[in-house]
Amino acid sequence: MSKPRRSSARLESFDYIGLYAYSITINTDKGQAHFREPGVVGHCVGVLRQRASMHQFEVLAYCFMPNHVHLLVVGLTATSHLKPFMQQFKQITGFAFKQEQGVSLWHRSYHDRVLRQEESIHAVAAYIWANPVRGGLVQNAVDYPYSGPTERLLGEAGRLGDDEALGGQSLSSVRTDRVTPSTKA
Repeated sequence: MSKPRRSSARLESFDYIGLYAYSITINTDKGQAHFREPGVVGHCVGVLRQRASMHQFEVLAYCFMPNHVHLLVVGLTATSHLKPFMQQFKQITGFAFKQEQGVSLWHRSYHDRVLRQEESIHAVAAYIWANPVRGGLVQNAVDYPYSGPTERLLGEAGRLGDDEALGGQSLSSVRTDRVTPSTKA
């Protein structure tokens, strides 16, 4: 007997559209360790970057742990919409994985947290990049091959505990820096 479908984990009173930053965790189906293979992770990262660009998001940090992925993304325009971005990312990567491996890649939904303006983007990125260290997979976050974006991670390597990293940006400065006069409401 199958379990009834749960309702969405999304906030009902929030539209997920605009210049917001999100911390997202997506689990694999049945907790399987699918992200141990470079080819699987590489394909997912490529689709993530492509879909982020298409939906006007910037991927500030990611970490593909063996059975889940952590993302830090920020909308770049007033029309950046998280739901179709995540739906397409999961659909494209999940379809390709099922075609190749014969099993499902993703758990049904994902966990999201809308970051507050006063939160440090760096602190959230550092937390994401430190997951492999906390999980005992590596001694140093920069040694984990499935975290990135590489240029941002390597640029922050010496300052992973420093709140002034990522230019000292809080979310409020990221949002106001990215809003052009034509996109302000």
